Amino acid sequence: MGKFKIILIFALISIFSIPTTIAQTVPQGMKYQAIARTSDGDLIKEKPISMMITLQSNDASKTVHYIEIHDTTTNLLGLFSLTIGEGEVFKGEFNKIPWSTEDIWMEIAIKSDDGDYKTLSITKLLAVPYAFHAATASKLTNGIVQKDGVPANVWSLKGNSNSDALVDKLGTTDSTDLVIVTDNIERLRITADGQIITGDGKFTIGGNLEVQGDSTRINKDLYVGRNVVLNFDDGFDPRGETINHGKFTAKDSLIVEGYSLFKSDVTLDKNLNVLDSTISRSLLVKDELADGGFLATFENIDTGQGDGINIKLGKTHPGWDGSAYINATNPVAEYFDINIQNVRDAVTGANAFTFTDALELIPAVLIAGTACGLLEQLVEELNDAIGLPYLIELPALCVTVDYEVGEVTVCVPGFGSPTELFNVPAIPTDFCPDIPSLSMPNISFVNVTNSLTNDNHYIEFTDKDNRSLGSVRAVSITEWGNNYFNGVWLSGFIQKSVGIDPLDAITGIVNVASTIADDYNKIGVEYTSGNGDYAEWLERLNPNEFISKGDIVGVIGGKITKNLENAEQIMAVSEKPIMLGNIPEKSKEFLGNNVAFMGQIPVKVIGKVSSGDYIIAYSDVPGYGIAKSPSKVTIEDTKYIVGRSWQTNLESGPKMVNTVIGVHNGDYLKIIKKFQSEFKNAVERLDNLEAKVDAIVNKDIALTSNE
Repeated sequence: MGKFKIILIFALISIFSIPTTIAQTVPQGMKYQAIARTSDGDLIKEKPISMMITLQSNDASKTVHYIEIHDTTTNLLGLFSLTIGEGEVFKGEFNKIPWSTEDIWMEIAIKSDDGDYKTLSITKLLAVPYAFHAATASKLTNGIVQKDGVPANVWSLKGNSNSDALVDKLGTTDSTDLVIVTDNIERLRITADGQIITGDGKFTIGGNLEVQGDSTRINKDLYVGRNVVLNFDDGFDPRGETINHGKFTAKDSLIVEGYSLFKSDVTLDKNLNVLDSTISRSLLVKDELADGGFLATFENIDTGQGDGINIKLGKTHPGWDGSAYINATNPVAEYFDINIQNVRDAVTGANAFTFTDALELIPAVLIAGTACGLLEQLVEELNDAIGLPYLIELPALCVTVDYEVGEVTVCVPGFGSPTELFNVPAIPTDFCPDIPSLSMPNISFVNVTNSLTNDNHYIEFTDKDNRSLGSVRAVSITEWGNNYFNGVWLSGFIQKSVGIDPLDAITGIVNVASTIADDYNKIGVEYTSGNGDYAEWLERLNPNEFISKGDIVGVIGGKITKNLENAEQIMAVSEKPIMLGNIPEKSKEFLGNNVAFMGQIPVKVIGKVSSGDYIIAYSDVPGYGIAKSPSKVTIEDTKYIVGRSWQTNLESGPKMVNTVIGVHNGDYLKIIKKFQSEFKNAVERLDNLEAKVDAIVNKDIALTSNE
């Protein structure tokens, strides 16, 4: 045994005499060499042997930290080599041996022929390789941190094995930064207080990145190849909010599946496509666009029956009473339903339709009763607007015709309405109950519940300071009645019901009843504006002719000129129409003017004007008109009537006068010509009758002579 001890001591000294190799390779164990001999001192040559290595503390309890077994073979000299730490582990872990805190003893045992391991020696390791010492240098001992590090490089460029995550580490033990460099350039710095700072190079994470802190800050751009899911975890209470303090730019599609709230401005450089409804308190579209640009365009590309814009307000349709739409029966259509086909036949030429047919179709007494019924229904409005009594009476009309055989006088009997119809001092509530009449429209002047009114504007037009220029607004039943049955309407009704033409008076009253019913059934919206006309663009007959706003023009073949000769219609140029139709291509606008078709516009007039005067084109001064009271208008004047003045201006000279447009110019002349045509037909029939009478008379004379 003594010989074995000498050999083993020699062997251990040999191990620690080569520290350079150990330090350079950072070994994972300790090299151990020895010569094996028998108890008699003979070499054990080329024989397998089994060695047990035990590393333990030499304290009172003899704590064993590690045991391993090596099976090896001796050479011709009896020499064998092994690495302590790389044998077959019998107990413990080699990397958990407390090299830095305890004195470690090594026990060597060899396996005997009876199978037991016999201890050869127990030796204290006086010089422990630094790799093992550094691995546990920072371990807590009795609760105290070992801050004194070893200033040497102990990490292998080829990697380390048998490391312990609880013990082994890379870094500093004092309060200094850890710096990692490549090419002598700093790439990564871990500061003493734990911040990680990278260099300018690319930082690639191969797996998932999970940030457990409260916030993450990215000073520049963030590129995400796939989706970004925010606030997905319901476990967070309260749920987080995504806040963007600067600009947010989406260069491609931005899909938001949930509710979105924008508390500040949203700018869209291009199109906004809305596939479903949007909910908003108000929408402001504001930009600075050059001429020809549109602030908003709504396009429905459906090629079927798709619609445009639907504007809803929070009240009830003025004509909806809760169960159905209010309706006034049209008395004209109801009464003349049987005779409508006769009118169609006359229009299509199937049958002749004469003046007498018209009179028979509309009996005078029936029309008188109809007018009476209408007046009764509107008694409150009419009592304040009509002076009574009225008497409709048409005197007999006689025409003398010269013939070769002598003068013949043709007379048309006078036509009158029952004098008792209007011959009363005031309009009572029931003053003609016995006169048959058409049933008048059943009109209610009471608003439906929660009705839309003029206060509800669908669209409003304002200037930059919110001064209203006009609007599209709702109309309630009461507002419709107040606007409809005003002084102008009553004046027009009187003109239609009292006149020199009996047929015109009859049909005028019927038209009033029919129009009231139709307009009542269409109660809905009205268009308001500082301007008051509907106009259409019409091309000038001579593109070089100067025509300006307010000029009176003649229409020839759909084109306008201030030369009224051969004019088919007399009209006037609008100043600022509320609605404009027949708009040409922008490149052709300068070739024409906006001509008023209906409403009120300023018209150029020479001389004094009183409200109610007819404005008649004055050919001596192209573009201007003169004013005439209705009593002074001649048959020839009717062809050149533009409209009626709604303004009084008694100053001489040229001026602009507010004029209502919409009179069917030439209607009076057409009526008179129609009478002339009827008289001509009567004369022709009389000629035929006279010829027959002459033939009979001549025949009688001849018979008398023969007798």
